Amino acid sequence: MTFFERLLRSPYSILAGTVLGLVVGLSNDAIEDWVLTRYDVLFPVVTTNVTVVLATHDEILLSISGTKHRACAISRPPHAEGRTSGGTPVEMSIERLDKKETLSMRPIGPFAAGLWRLWPRGNAASVQVYLTYDCRGRVVVVKYADVTLP
Repeated sequence: MTFFERLLRSPYSILAGTVLGLVVGLSNDAIEDWVLTRYDVLFPVVTTNVTVVLATHDEILLSISGTKHRACAISRPPHAEGRTSGGTPVEMSIERLDKKETLSMRPIGPFAAGLWRLWPRGNAASVQVYLTYDCRGRVVVVKYADVTLP
């Protein structure tokens, strides 16, 4: 009996073939997405420090600074949303107050992102600001700010 005949009759070959079939059968896109998502968690585009400067019933002012770690370019204007204490989303508008945000590429290293106004507050108990980056043709959405309001 040759090696290949013994291999084909082995119960382990059935198991190995099944596992191989599952691995090959899975979508390469799903595997790639999983790997790249883990990469983005381990090596974020930016890390930020956020301070709530003002939080009234009408608006919120945030001061944002941080460090850029990767050479990615902002591809869309920032998006802001609030959450009620029960987790219900509250759509918000956002604008930079200290200067017009041009979506220009910041160099790697520390930065001051300035003063940002989010409105209307509504009944939001927390706010999140998201930025969308283009990292060599791949879209990466980053939670730029996530703060609980006073």
